[in-house]
Amino acid sequence: AKDLLLRTVIESSASAEQAEDDFASAQRKLASDITSVLSKVAEQHKDAAELATALRSQFPNAYQCGRCGFGPVVHQHCSNLQSHHGEDDGNGAKASNACPKCGWFASSLGKWSRWDGTVWQGELFNAGN
Repeated sequence: AKDLLLRTVIESSASAEQAEDDFASAQRKLASDITSVLSKVAEQHKDAAELATALRSQFPNAYQCGRCGFGPVVHQHCSNLQSHHGEDDGNGAKASNACPKCGWFASSLGKWSRWDGTVWQGELFNAGN
C-alpha cells in the first residue's frame, strides 16, 4: 500500500521535492485517519464494557444459548420452556423461547447455561424459530 501511495504521489507531483512533501503529507493524513478509527474502536469497546456491566446488573439470572453462546437471554416464570413456546398471544405474535440469534431451542431451562456476562456484538438475526 505504501508503494502505491508513493507512486500515486510521484505521478501527480511536479518535482521530486514536491513529491516528497506530498508523500509526507499523505502519510500524516493516513496516520491521522488510522488514529481516528482506533479512537472510535476504543470508544465502542468502552461503551460495550459499560453495557455489559449494566446488563449483568439488570439481568443477574440470565441465560445464554447452548449453541452459539448468545446472551443475555431472559427466561422467567417457568422452567418448562416448551409449555409456551410457539403460543399465539392473540395479536398474531408467537412466543419464542428459542435463541434469538441462531434459533437453538431446548425445552428445559436446565439445558441453558447461565449467562457468562459476554455481550454479543453484531447483527442479530432470527433463525425463524
